[in-house]
Amino acid sequence: MDEAKSNLDMVNVLLNNEKLFNQVVKTVFDSIDTDKSGSLELSEMEGFMRKVCDEMNIKGGPNKSEINEIFESLDTDKSKSIGIDEMGAFLKKILLDQQKSLTESLLKK
Repeated sequence: MDEAKSNLDMVNVLLNNEKLFNQVVKTVFDSIDTDKSGSLELSEMEGFMRKVCDEMNIKGGPNKSEINEIFESLDTDKSKSIGIDEMGAFLKKILLDQQKSLTESLLKK
């Protein structure tokens, strides 16, 4: 099976299965929420982003300004923390963007 088709199928499963999507959101959120406060602070997001960059061998990674910008874009209620609903909205947007990109890619073939 084509990799783009396989990826699109996985994205569609997540977008069409609310229970599974919510489980993924909770897993991601809980892995970032190191102090188990139920909200993500800037320091937790920074640590998570740096860890991901290290694991993916991305040299440098985002700087403080970029991390602040990302954090502020996720903090839609401007509470200075990110709740699980904000994380869910962010992940849904990523999946919808991925769905669109993969669909366009497959249509070009």
